[in-house]
Amino acid sequence: MELSQGVDNLDINYSAIEVLPPYDESESEWLKTDASNIAKIALKDNRVRQLIQEGGTIMGVTYSCHPTPENYDGPGCAPALRIQSGNKIVDFLVDEEKEVVVETVTEINQNTSTV
Repeated sequence: MELSQGVDNLDINYSAIEVLPPYDESESEWLKTDASNIAKIALKDNRVRQLIQEGGTIMGVTYSCHPTPENYDGPGCAPALRIQSGNKIVDFLVDEEKEVVVETVTEINQNTSTV
């Protein structure tokens, strides 16, 4: 399923964007709206659009958490649009009420195989 074609025109099949396991959208307390709304909010952010334009693929929506320092005033966890690009996976954490991306979490997978 190719969700990232035509990003310039936002020609994205939002209904095909799913909640990623292990979460169940029908039982989630963390998701106030739905996966397509999280994607629409995230795609307003230039960083998201750029990552997709550079070949990133939308994986889906998840509940993403990141470590926070003691006096941190931002969200530690939030619904997020997950995008894979090369060896990295980036979660764009969304505030559904403010309709903005509030944080990003990047996981870089190292290819440790030898030839």
